[in-house]
Amino acid sequence: MKKPLDALGAVILSALCIKILTFLNNHGPEQPVRLFLARYAEEGVMAGELTAFINAFICAVIVVVLMFYQRHGARHRPFVSFLAYVTVLVYAAIPLQYIFGLYHDSHWLVVLANLLLCAAVMKVRGNLARLVDHLRH
Repeated sequence: MKKPLDALGAVILSALCIKILTFLNNHGPEQPVRLFLARYAEEGVMAGELTAFINAFICAVIVVVLMFYQRHGARHRPFVSFLAYVTVLVYAAIPLQYIFGLYHDSHWLVVLANLLLCAAVMKVRGNLARLVDHLRH
C-alpha cells in the first residue's frame, strides 16, 4: 500500500458520514436547519455567536484549502501528509459543531489566531510542507 494515509482518511470520512447519518436519523433531516435558524429567531446575533460564526467560517476555509491541495509531482513527505490530515480533522470539527448547534461562542483571540493561520495556509496554497519549511528556517 503506497498511500496508507489515504485509506485512513477514507475510514475517518466514513465514520463521519455514519455519525451525520445517525444524527439525521435520530433527529430528522430538518433538525440542523432548525438549530441554525433558532439561534437567530429569538434575540438576534449576540457577540459570542458572531465570533462563533466567523471562527466556523475561517475554519471551513482552512479545511477546503487543505483538502483541495494537489502535489503536482512534488515529493511525498509522510509527516507533512499526516499533519495535513490531523489539521483537516481538527478544523473540520468546528464548522460541523456550529452547523449542528454545538458551538455557541468563541473568543476574539481564537478568531484572530485562526485568521492568521488561514492567511498562512492560503499564502502557501495549502502546501503545509512549505509552511513547515518556513517555520523551521
